[in-house]
Amino acid sequence: VAWCACHVDHVEAVDVSLFPPCQASSIPPVAGYVSQNNLVLDAGCRYNLYEKNDAASCLKGNWIVIAGSSNTLLEFNNLINFLAPKEFDIDRTGELIGISALVDAIVEDGEVTHWEQIPNVEPACRQLNMSDTRKLEPQCKDKMVQLLSKAPRRHGAIRVTFVTAFFWARSDLAMDVIDEVIDADGDGHWKNAKLGFITQIGAWYYYCSKLKFSYCPRKELIEQDMYGKGMQTFKEEMEVSLERMQSWCHSGRVQLGCYLQTISWSDGKGERETYADMNVYIQKAMTSQASFKFQLIDFYQMGGNMPEEVHGGHGSILLNLWMWTVMFNSICPAGLASEKVNAVFDGVMCSGTQLRWANCPKYHHFCTHGGPACEKWECMNSVQCTLRASNPPEMGDTKGMCDAALDISGFAAAEKTTCHRLWCHEHVQWLLPAAVTVLALLLKLFLSESGKQDVSREVQQADGSPVSPANTDQLTKPPVTSPSSPKNDVEMAGADAEVTSNSRAPLLELRTPKEVSEVQIDIPRAGHKYPLGLARFMASS
Repeated sequence: VAWCACHVDHVEAVDVSLFPPCQASSIPPVAGYVSQNNLVLDAGCRYNLYEKNDAASCLKGNWIVIAGSSNTLLEFNNLINFLAPKEFDIDRTGELIGISALVDAIVEDGEVTHWEQIPNVEPACRQLNMSDTRKLEPQCKDKMVQLLSKAPRRHGAIRVTFVTAFFWARSDLAMDVIDEVIDADGDGHWKNAKLGFITQIGAWYYYCSKLKFSYCPRKELIEQDMYGKGMQTFKEEMEVSLERMQSWCHSGRVQLGCYLQTISWSDGKGERETYADMNVYIQKAMTSQASFKFQLIDFYQMGGNMPEEVHGGHGSILLNLWMWTVMFNSICPAGLASEKVNAVFDGVMCSGTQLRWANCPKYHHFCTHGGPACEKWECMNSVQCTLRASNPPEMGDTKGMCDAALDISGFAAAEKTTCHRLWCHEHVQWLLPAAVTVLALLLKLFLSESGKQDVSREVQQADGSPVSPANTDQLTKPPVTSPSSPKNDVEMAGADAEVTSNSRAPLLELRTPKEVSEVQIDIPRAGHKYPLGLARFMASS
């Protein structure tokens, strides 16, 4: 996070062109920070940028399968919208989690030409207690295979399929379904397509075992303690799934590779900490299993790089397109990437820093007039935004860098040869912070002396008579909290909801009052938090 120095006449942005392209890796680097919407990596390299037409050329004739819950659904939606920008203005069944068990889409020439879905209320595809789910899986598998077999076979089409997977077992089923569809492909059209598989599983173990949501479909998890049997269940089911994925991803069928993502970063403290603990098991397992064909993508770290891009535990379009950029660098040939290296996001609300209800009027009208509960993260993913590659900004070109009152997604540094401090004379740069320090100490001394005088005054009762020393303790003791008072320690940022067939489901994010206060990220201007912060900011080079 850095401050945008709008009071100066010169701003120098980080020049990402100075970094070499990142080399292929089984665990692509993502740790770093965001500078003027560009990902600046601690690894000292950069990712090639793929604009809409570049990505379309890369994915032409290929098939991407995504399995997960709300954050992977956002990845699905953002990929569709990136390839077919008109989709931002088209409402389709299955765009919200909890509506569909499976969505199958085909994009041709920048437009969606095929969209089919299995509703989430389909009894055979409910994700229930494990024993019940296993009994229903053959029926659910048949329904998914039948729907996917309906897809038209058009040369050059891009196919993107999303499978709602709350738990690891459904990710396994997705792989089985794809196998059967390809094996049954008579003319070999989709059999010959290059396949890519992306999955992120974990949030629903938290919703069920930690938050004990009543609408958790796996009631057996509600009975488990998150840091006891619940975590053990997550780990054991993960290990079974990773073994299946390891074999499948190296079989030669998944030519574009498999991408296992860590559970997403959250702005809710309790949720974030639990996800970090769960991710330890994923990272430890992938340390020995990750390869170029089976990569670990640290979605959690990516969100931590840009916390201002996460609201309610879900990322902005900017974050999601950077996530796709990281994966495109493994999926796509480098020759298809843009020669330009500076990322520009075109749209009124690409970033979480631009989040305003006024910026998503269509969604806000929908959610306030009979629609689901209004969610800020749904708002910031509902307005058109696209990634464009450009040349790095020229020295002195500050256009657009300080449009917002506070730009916390960018990094601005003054030219080294130019002084922008309030006091720039040589050898006396210390004067301003020293003066402010003295004033702060004097103010502290004054307040301290005033406090002593207040304490020395006689404490008066309501009728004006002095209070005896024996009774003054009743005025100073803090109120006692009843031990039976409920402790509000439930913290979460979002959850996916199952709904009936006659309603459009919200992505439910039930929050406690404590959590509501936590998810609002307020980053103070320099000097607001620490007494000497303003002096340090102004006097720093």
